[in-house]
Amino acid sequence: MKRTAVLVLLVLTVTARYCPAPFEINRFGECVPCRVSTFYNLESGLCMPCKENCLKCGDAYGCEECAAPFVLDGVGKCKACAGASFYDLETKQCSKCSDGCKECSNTVSCMKCNPRTVFNGKGGCSPCRSNTFFDENSGNCQSCEKNCQECIGRKTCILCNPPMALDRFLKCSLCTGDTYYNKDSGTCTSCGPGCDSCTEDGRCLKCSGKYTLENGKCHTCQGPTTFNPETKSCDKCGKNCISCSDAKTCLECKAPFKLDLWEKKCVDCPSNSFYRSRFEPCVPCLENCAKCTGLDTCKQCEAPYTVDDDGKCALCVKGTFYDKFSQTCQPCLKNCVSCDNS
Repeated sequence: MKRTAVLVLLVLTVTARYCPAPFEINRFGECVPCRVSTFYNLESGLCMPCKENCLKCGDAYGCEECAAPFVLDGVGKCKACAGASFYDLETKQCSKCSDGCKECSNTVSCMKCNPRTVFNGKGGCSPCRSNTFFDENSGNCQSCEKNCQECIGRKTCILCNPPMALDRFLKCSLCTGDTYYNKDSGTCTSCGPGCDSCTEDGRCLKCSGKYTLENGKCHTCQGPTTFNPETKSCDKCGKNCISCSDAKTCLECKAPFKLDLWEKKCVDCPSNSFYRSRFEPCVPCLENCAKCTGLDTCKQCEAPYTVDDDGKCALCVKGTFYDKFSQTCQPCLKNCVSCDNS
């Protein structure tokens, strides 16, 4: 009987010292499964610790589930939520904080805002609203100057409330004089050359000086015209005039017309003279020439002279007579030396 009891005790002692996989013996001599954050090592028959922050693993190299608030990084390691994100207890994943938030515990509990943003009273962060700027010293939004929509400091406005625009002193002012408020650029834009005032879309209402208004724009008189101060329009110069001070006072004529200094109008050069330049008077033709285009080119002679081959005026030679109808020399009758008609 004593021998049998001893054998049973030995068997129990051996059984308590060796547990089947995946169990290990605890300090009470009991076989228990591996604890959380450990895995069973087949070689040693012992439970070994997983990697840091790992809740469940199959070996010492990779993690299957991380302990809160850590998440898997895609290569079997556990990492904390980084950047503007937090650990979501429901999904056990990292979720983004609300816009403008740098650190948070959930989507409605921001603890730290991004630079140049402030707590908005709704658990999140927002940039400074219109007409305010972020003050680096106080970390709060401060008001811009009056009529300023956007500024980078109380006295440094960069965008004004319409219809005001920045002046040369970087202050918000209404557009004045020959400018209008440009909605696209938010600036005062010139009404255009010669325009004294214009509408909100840049159409001119009143022109200055010698400009005329046409289709919302100011124009200077072009070509042979002159500005009429009474009608604010362009009047045509006189006939053959290319420059004038008013419709009846010509200053310069087009070639080959000459300016009549007494009547201030353009006239042809008189008979037996020709136009050479606008800087000198009409030049007389050569003697006995009625019409010419130059000193050496007579086109028509005074009777009884005719134009010879050299372009000069000459009398008919012997045996010919001057025909007043054709204004040429015609031959006399046969054997006649001198005659006055045929």
